[in-house]
Amino acid sequence: MNIIEIISRNRFLKQIYPSGIMDISLVSFSTDLSNCILTIRTSTKPSVEIEKWGLWLKDYDTVEIELRNSFIKGMKCQNWSHNNRNICQVEIKNQEDGLKIIRFYDNNSNWLLELEVYGLVFQGCKTYMKEGYES
Repeated sequence: MNIIEIISRNRFLKQIYPSGIMDISLVSFSTDLSNCILTIRTSTKPSVEIEKWGLWLKDYDTVEIELRNSFIKGMKCQNWSHNNRNICQVEIKNQEDGLKIIRFYDNNSNWLLELEVYGLVFQGCKTYMKEGYES
């Protein structure tokens, strides 16, 4: 399952990534233990040009996507300081009660973030040239 399928308000994301969001990096995660904000990024070219973003590889080569959730049932985080913001694995498992277990991890750098949520809500995107940019 692709992460785009569990994101609500995803119409725009489905337009620019009709096959799903690939090559995901988990850039940031914050929580107050009931809400969370995830920022993921991809260097996959959108399937449609967005005029205000400019031209792919001229004005931008990276899309950052902010996602929120207002109810975390469970969370597991291991070795977060090892997250070097490179492409990671994303696994999503559906539970019987509609709960989703989203697991971001990278075995090479040995970190893991696992969330038990009912879904994520799309908040917005920003774009930039990755070279010389470190969030």
